[in-house]
Amino acid sequence: MTENTDDRVWVINTITVQPGKAQIVADLQVELVDEVKKDWPGFISQHTLIALDGSHVATVEAWADFATLKAIVEDERLLEYRARIAEHATLAPVPYKVVGDTTAAE
Repeated sequence: MTENTDDRVWVINTITVQPGKAQIVADLQVELVDEVKKDWPGFISQHTLIALDGSHVATVEAWADFATLKAIVEDERLLEYRARIAEHATLAPVPYKVVGDTTAAE
């Protein structure tokens, strides 16, 4: 395991969805990335996942630093998407920093 020394911030967003709404919420998350996040300075990546039982959608986002993340959360377009998603789900984003990284031995 190696220690992380950069300023990168990860956001894990566990989204509890209404029954039958997982694909709608996942599609809105992907659209949000395509329309707003991907061109935002400091955005690195986002993975969008649907729980096998369809009860949750999760996103794992990487940002260059906390200041970048803080700036986008006030963007009107992001707030509009969050409101659309909230019609079908409850969002719970939490920012993290990496304290270690382990990969499988080859």
